[in-house]
This record gives sequence, structure tokens and C-alpha cells, in this order.
Amino acid sequence: MMIQKKNKLFTTGLVALLVLLLPRAAAAEGITIEEAINRGLKNNKELRTLAERISGLKRELEIIKARQDIQVELDAGYRATFPDEGRSNLSADIKLSKIFSSGLTVKPGINLTENDSGLSLDIIQPLFPYVPTDLSRQYYKTTKELIKTEENLTRQKTEKILSWLESYLNICRLQERRDVYQTSVEMAVDNRNKVRAEKEIGEAGERDILTAEVSLKNAEYARKEMDYRIEEARLALVQDLGIEDTEDLVIEAQSPFFQELAAAVEELVAEYLEQSDILQVVEMNDYQLLVNRIDREVLTRELAWLKKENGPALNATGGYNTINNKLTVGLSLTYKIHDGGERRLRLAEKEAALAGNDTAYNDQIDSLKLQLKKHLNTLDLGLLELDKERLVRQRSQHDAEVAEKQLEMGLIDYLEYQEHWLGSEEAEINLRSLEDRLFITNLHLIHFINSARIMGGLWHD
Repeated sequence: MMIQKKNKLFTTGLVALLVLLLPRAAAAEGITIEEAINRGLKNNKELRTLAERISGLKRELEIIKARQDIQVELDAGYRATFPDEGRSNLSADIKLSKIFSSGLTVKPGINLTENDSGLSLDIIQPLFPYVPTDLSRQYYKTTKELIKTEENLTRQKTEKILSWLESYLNICRLQERRDVYQTSVEMAVDNRNKVRAEKEIGEAGERDILTAEVSLKNAEYARKEMDYRIEEARLALVQDLGIEDTEDLVIEAQSPFFQELAAAVEELVAEYLEQSDILQVVEMNDYQLLVNRIDREVLTRELAWLKKENGPALNATGGYNTINNKLTVGLSLTYKIHDGGERRLRLAEKEAALAGNDTAYNDQIDSLKLQLKKHLNTLDLGLLELDKERLVRQRSQHDAEVAEKQLEMGLIDYLEYQEHWLGSEEAEINLRSLEDRLFITNLHLIHFINSARIMGGLWHD
């Protein structure tokens, strides 16, 4: 599958890439990493907790909306007067109320008795100052909290994906090392058998036998240790993904999925590095700055409400009752003359919170500058380390070839040769591990600059 040109690929995101890869992955036996991650996004405990929090906030918004709708209350009772047994009264009151976002409160009512019935209507309209109702304020703040929580869930999903990919690639390399150690065991067994045969004809001594046995034990120990490490790493990953540990997770680092994903990630990083001001992109998408801006908006509104609500309040009132056939209208003025300094303290508290918010915003920008520098330095060092490891691999391969010839000539024993052979094989795996690390480093850089390019971009949930 060809990677599309970046001007088209990164306009639409990389969702199409993963969608096209999923059918191929589904055909494999067991659970592929793509399937495992998609399950993990649904099953992980931390992500479920955040998702439940979002559901709770949405329910809270629905409850607030319901409280703003028409409320109906029935109050019924029976009253008798003693010793005057003939005087009793059965009554029922049906009270309705509706609060509008403007603060207008309408309260119609119905009064029913055995002998009479009547209708009533009460209206209250705040005229000054104009401040939202308590329910409107609660709805506003809950909406902002929902935005922050949804953004946090997206960010946490991104971090989980990166963690799972890193753990998966680590298991892949552990598996490769295990295969090397298994080969080492088989080679050590062959060598031991060869030395035993040579001893029988007098061409090998006791030291040769001991060397062969030690070589075999070293190989068996390394293989067993790797078995345990793989088992522990797989179990930790499976548990974090929230999938059944009995299910078979396919280990395949060289799959087409990883190859194309790595190429897409590398191209996206190159696109970012070409930009003149990456920090500006970071600031636009940073989660902490988003939370800061939302909190500042809420604090600013709360301060404005607080300044208004403790001043004079003027309400228009009206009412009508069919029982006495009276219509009333009026104005009510309230003003708190003294509150013990409560208003002044609350204003100072909000103003201090706003000042702290501004300071935190500037501190976060400074922190982002440093973090960006560290990410870019890590990427640069990763590329240099990769070049260095390629040379290390070449040298290890050369040493292993020389050691093989020396073993044939009797210049070194098998234990020394085994060390060089393992060094050569491990150098190859170390090189692939560094490539994995560079891939993860690129992903972390993308996540730092704009995590949305991973969730909904590089990865489709």
C-alpha cells in the first residue's frame, strides 16, 4: 500500500490508512496489536473511569435542563375541626412553576376544595441587575467541565496508545532475543555432544567438557530468563489493555501495519520540523493551556456575576387569583446594606484566582518551550545513536566472523566464541530496538505538538 503525498494525507488525517489495514489484520490468527489497542481504548480502567465521568456530566446537564422545565407539584390533604364534627375540608393544590434563562419565573396554580376551586398566577421578572439564574450558571460551568474532561479523555487515550505500542515493540524485541537464546542453546548442545565425542577419542580434555557444559548452562539460563521477561511483559500489557489474558496476542513487529505507520509518522514529523514556529502550534493545542483558558473564562464570568449580584436588585412582580378576583402588580427593591465584608473577600478571592491563572499560563508557556527543546534534542540524539549502533553492529558481525575462524583454529574455546556470536546477534536486535525508540520518540513529539493528530488522525478509535 502506498503512502499518499503529505499535502493530501495530513489534510484528511491518517484514519484511512488504519481503516484499510484493519481487514488485513483481522485475517491473522489471534489478536493483532491494532485490535488489541481498539479493545484497550474501550476496556482500560483509567479510560473507563474518564468515560463514566463524561457520561455523568452529560446526565448532570440533562438534570439541569429538566429542572428548568415545567415543574408540577400536588399537595392534597384532609382537615377536620373538633368538637364541631360537621366542619371538615378536603383540599388539593396543584402548583406549577417554570424558570426561564432570563430569570423570569412563572408560577400558575390550581386550588381545589369540596366547595370551591380557583386559579392563581404569580410572575417574577428580575429587572436589574441582569445575572443568570443559579441553574443557568450551573449549566454553563458543567458544560465547560465537560469540554475539559472530553479533551482529557482524548489525551489519555493518546498516551495509552503510545504506551501500548512501546510495550508491544519491547515484547517483539524480547521475543527476538529469546529466539536467539534458543538458537544458542541448540548450538551449545551440538558443541557439547561434539566435545564428548572428541573426549572419547582423546582429542578433548576435562576442561573442554566443563567449558561446553558452562556454555550450555549460560544459554539455558539466558533463554529461561527471557521466557520470564516475556511472560511478565505480556501479562502487564494484556492487563492494561483490559483484554482476556487467555487470548493470543500476535507478536509481529515487522508487519505491514507497523511499516506503514512508521513511515507516516516519520513524514508527519518532517512536516512539523519544516514549520518556522512549532511552539505556536504547541500552544494552540496544549491541554494545560486549554484548561487554563477555560478556567479563566469561568473565573471572569463569576467575577462579573459577583460584582452585580450584591448591588441593588429590582424585580417586577405580578399575580392574579380567581378566588378573590384580584390582580396585583408591583416592584420590589432589595439591597444588602452590610454583609460583614463577605462580598469584599469573595471579590478578592476571585481576583486572586484570576491573577494566579495568568501566572500559571505564562509558566506553562515557559515550560512548553523547555519541553519542545528536550523533544527535539531527544530526536536528534536518537538519530545519532542510530548511526552509532549501525557501526557497532558491523563491528560485532566482524568480531563474530573472526571468532568463528579462531574457534576452528583452536585459538579460543567455545565459551569465548559463544560470547562473540551472541554479541553479534544482540547488536542486530539492539539496532532494531533503537529504531523502535526513534519511532516512539517521533510519536511523543507528535503527541506533544498536537495529540489530535494521533487520536482521530494516526489512530482511528
